[in-house]
Amino acid sequence: MTTLARIVSVTSGFVLFGFQGPDSELLMTSLVIDLTLACLTASLAAKRGHSRRVWFAIGLLGGLWVFCGALILLRSQSSTPLKGGSSTSKSSPAPPHAA
Repeated sequence: MTTLARIVSVTSGFVLFGFQGPDSELLMTSLVIDLTLACLTASLAAKRGHSRRVWFAIGLLGGLWVFCGALILLRSQSSTPLKGGSSTSKSSPAPPHAA
């Protein structure tokens, strides 16, 4: 049980808090964190056009580390530019201020 609790706490990122308590508390808290992060990862992936189910499973296994990776690596699969416009468009200069 100790080994399982430690593994799950590492994947969830809960180990970073330095929790020193019973293994059952460590395991349950880490599982709740993993489930929450898996939901967030799946939601992020779906918003960017990827499979919600696949990314939920990956997020459940990798917890915090997969969520951070998804934030950095997942790109939108749509070909339309984002709301702010494309990165290649030139912005117009700011209007002069009246004195």
